[in-house]
Amino acid sequence: MKRYLILALFLCGVTALSSTVIGASVRSEHGIYAMPESVVYVQRLGYWRYGSLDGSYRVVVMEDESSFQRHKIYVQWLCQCDRGMIAMRALDELHENERYIFTPPTFRRSSNVDLLEFVARDVRTHEDYQVQVQLTGIGELRVQRQRMPTADRSDTTSQ
Repeated sequence: MKRYLILALFLCGVTALSSTVIGASVRSEHGIYAMPESVVYVQRLGYWRYGSLDGSYRVVVMEDESSFQRHKIYVQWLCQCDRGMIAMRALDELHENERYIFTPPTFRRSSNVDLLEFVARDVRTHEDYQVQVQLTGIGELRVQRQRMPTADRSDTTSQ
């Protein structure tokens, strides 16, 4: 009987210890996925190489703190090196006085220039703009925006 009691206590202790360890590892890994509620989406697109560095682009779209009907968009240059993210730029040209919601961007390379392309919808006027972001170097970009004709508007931009 004493042997069974010792065995039962031992098993309870091992079970409690293992659940604590398992629970701790789950909690610590869960932190990887923790993001502010204002994040609409994060998307990794395309690969770049500048000199001896190479990596990928990541686009982060967040709701503006002042209005859930307005997005802010950021481009990050992620390096496959010890530094990780080496640059991040907000597309200030689209954040100034406008109220846009963005479609997820697409990536393509054209004539040695990396391009992000997406549609920005003005939430006040419901006008759509084709946006092209030329990624010209680490932390360097150029934004071009052109109003889309009414016939070219897509239902995918309505939210």
